[in-house]
Amino acid sequence: MNRFAVIIILLLVLPVTVLARMDTLTEEDMVEVTGQTGITIDLTWQLLDSYLAWTDNDGFGTTASQTEGVITLSGLKINDGNASPGPITITGITLDVGTSGANTYLLLGMPAISGQVSIENFFIGSHVNSGGSLGRVYVGDLNMKNSVLRVTAH
Repeated sequence: MNRFAVIIILLLVLPVTVLARMDTLTEEDMVEVTGQTGITIDLTWQLLDSYLAWTDNDGFGTTASQTEGVITLSGLKINDGNASPGPITITGITLDVGTSGANTYLLLGMPAISGQVSIENFFIGSHVNSGGSLGRVYVGDLNMKNSVLRVTAH
């Protein structure tokens, strides 16, 4: 094998970083560099005509004759609120972890939310989607930006 072929094979096998070199950054170069810790999450989400039910299997739990009860959130929708619904947009959720004194915290930066959450019926009955409805709930365009949830162990 000739020298040229050996050099080509070595260049293909060796990582490119072996050939890299370190240079000193100037003040002008440093101005262009920014850094940030933590993560930011943006997402879209859509839920149409669903339900969420919680069943208490032993009812009041006071006697054997008690039967289960169910709370149902029926007609659960999460969307942009338009006549032809699209997904809800949630932007700017941030996660940071830090220590202050003896406590370490998870800081959850709350998002801006464009869209709405709606519940068509709030049932309390003996089965899913049964009983009388207590009414409807609509929540829209929540802007919790600049709010922080702090989580720590105790």
